[in-house]
Amino acid sequence: MKLQNLKLSTRLWATVACLVAMLACLAAFSAYRVAVVQERADDALQALADRVKAATRWYGLTEANAARTNAILLSSEPAVEAAFKTEIAATSQKISEVQKAIEAMPLSDTEKSQMARIAADRKAMIDLRTEARQLKTDGRKDEALRLIQQKYNPSVATYLASLREFVQLEERAYAEGVAAAARDRAVTLRWAALGLLVVVVGILLGAWRTIVSIQRPLSEACGLAARIAKGDLSTEWHDSRHDEFGELIQSLLTMNAALARMVSQVRESTDSIATASAQIASGNNDLSARTENTASSLQETASSMEQLNGTLRQSA
Repeated sequence: MKLQNLKLSTRLWATVACLVAMLACLAAFSAYRVAVVQERADDALQALADRVKAATRWYGLTEANAARTNAILLSSEPAVEAAFKTEIAATSQKISEVQKAIEAMPLSDTEKSQMARIAADRKAMIDLRTEARQLKTDGRKDEALRLIQQKYNPSVATYLASLREFVQLEERAYAEGVAAAARDRAVTLRWAALGLLVVVVGILLGAWRTIVSIQRPLSEACGLAARIAKGDLSTEWHDSRHDEFGELIQSLLTMNAALARMVSQVRESTDSIATASAQIASGNNDLSARTENTASSLQETASSMEQLNGTLRQSA
């Protein structure tokens, strides 16, 4: 179906419906995109935050256990060992749980490599701690102190450094996640802006097309009416429009034909009147000529009568 065959009201409502549909699609796409990006960012950032929290807790528990171990190995009081032994075991259990929880999380290759390094450093630290405690239990306190100073404390420092690197790694990953979420939101905004631009272009094109579809036939109808007003009734128009403007032009053409018939009838009547007037004038001329002839005959008759009268008087 051609656009010009649609009613004007139908075209206007169709234009409005298209604009509303475009705006609705843009709003739906933007809302969906924002929801997806936000959900993905929230999940990623929550996972990173959990890892940062777990790594920070791991670091704190390790520091606490290292301090307790040093206190036990360096102190000669049995009460100190009795006080910290249970806490060290409980803290080691918590560290193991934290380590397993982090290992169960989705990790990158770099994070897995760092976790393997931490596990190795932890094992080395635990082995040295066990060895030092065994030396103290065996009464070899000096050897235990040397082991603590020369191997255990450096091992603890290495272990804590590995944990610190993991925490920093997770903090960088969290910052990168925030930046990625910001980039995703920026991409969403750009898509929304592009969609809005498309809608604006669609509005302008639709407005231009609607204006042209109204202005052109209206101009044609005005031109046709102007020619009729000037007396040009010979206009022929072939239009296949079926909208309101088509009906208007068809009404003007019907009026043009009616006026042409009326003018033709008036012209025919005028011609008939002119013919009758000519015939009357011709009859008047004939009557005038006959009247003049009659008057001339009467004058001749009167002259003859006068002559006759004169002759009669002379005879008398």
